[in-house]
Amino acid sequence: MDSIDKMIRKLLIERFPYETSGELWGLEQEPSPLSNKEKLFQKIATQQVDKSEVTEIDFDYLINNLEAVDTFMQSQLISLVKDSDAEPDVKEKATAVLQALDDAAEDKLVSRQTFTQPQIRSAPADVGDFPDEVSTILDSLFSPGTGFTDRIKKISEISAFYYELSKDPERMSDEELRAKNNSVFISEIMLLEYLAEIVNSFDSGSGGYLFEYFLALLSGGRVTGKESGPGQGMGAVDFRTADGKAGSSKYYSSKGGIGQAKGGFEVGEAVDYIIAIKKQDATQVGSPSRKGGADPARIMALDIYYLKVERKSKNMFRVENFDGSGSRHKAEGREIALSPFINDASFFSTIYIAETRTKAFREMVYKSVSGTVNAMKEALLKNFESFFVELENAEKNCKQFAASGDLDHGSNTINSLQYAEQSFNRFAEKLTNADTDEVPDFVDLSENKSDFSLDKMIKEVILSTLNK
Repeated sequence: MDSIDKMIRKLLIERFPYETSGELWGLEQEPSPLSNKEKLFQKIATQQVDKSEVTEIDFDYLINNLEAVDTFMQSQLISLVKDSDAEPDVKEKATAVLQALDDAAEDKLVSRQTFTQPQIRSAPADVGDFPDEVSTILDSLFSPGTGFTDRIKKISEISAFYYELSKDPERMSDEELRAKNNSVFISEIMLLEYLAEIVNSFDSGSGGYLFEYFLALLSGGRVTGKESGPGQGMGAVDFRTADGKAGSSKYYSSKGGIGQAKGGFEVGEAVDYIIAIKKQDATQVGSPSRKGGADPARIMALDIYYLKVERKSKNMFRVENFDGSGSRHKAEGREIALSPFINDASFFSTIYIAETRTKAFREMVYKSVSGTVNAMKEALLKNFESFFVELENAEKNCKQFAASGDLDHGSNTINSLQYAEQSFNRFAEKLTNADTDEVPDFVDLSENKSDFSLDKMIKEVILSTLNK
């Protein structure tokens, strides 16, 4: 049988039209690939030192470095697999890359996305009731009077800082991170966590409602999405900021088909639209025409677009960008189309959720603090995460103990609480000792804890309680 590189060279010569549907692999209405395979193999070849030809090594490299497989390459590989004229061995290699990408998405979906896995309860948000720690986090990051759009811009800048640092092999921002106050550092991570959980841990249907929740949380306001508009249908206003300004959110995988029923607008009330377009890789970021995908496991960033929409009369609207530029627009039919206004002029910022679509938020942050310069920050994070992991283990075992009376679950509960205490003490020490250069210790979550035994008296207390 011919070698794979020989078969590929044969394919490079051939040109033919083909189309792709990437839904099987988590893509959503990706643009059809170009009508030849040459660019695909050129792109694959660039992954290795020898860029003159494509071999098995190149495909194996992609399997072990999935971040190199962007959505364009993925769509091309899908088409190659579906091509009846492609050589079986080449299709097999392409299939292996796609399967590895699919497996990575599944692994990410069931893995821990964030450090604290923050509690998200959307119902109380209707009255502006958010977890108690939220106000503390916001107060530590934003000065009094910071406007809503300034807060979005700031959280975008924070996310970009950790994203760029995680991708920087020269570690140019290490000293900037090292100088960052520890409490501010942790507050930044905790605020980003809320959005990361919403994006990666909830399905696309829930994500839209929870994006409203996040914007209301960020603005210090409340969710109003259930309120009816002047036409007695669903109102255009999804949330109100702390100062009562009307806001609306859209959460889509592409800019197509985004609109708002005209009956939801009050005449004379401007509504700030925050439109998030989900992105799967860096090649899609900042481009309104590049479609993302609905699969939460594959989202790594949100492109944010801003529009101010005000109803002037029955069918006349004014649509403005953030800089105040805009125009009057006559809305035909029952709704005003917003998609035509989602362009470079309305682009506001990008919020990064992960370094790549195959990695979780916490992995991006850990990578950003890796290295000797930020050993303190890394240890701080590990103890911070360890505390919440052990509390979750304690809660799980306590519920199992309560339901079954099994002493092992009772012992595990106490065990986890003791580990949580150790983690907290180490975290607290590092949080308050920001100026030391000493490389600190941390709780290793991977170490075997089976040797840890409870005090005999504690076991006797549990047993005594059960006997009663």
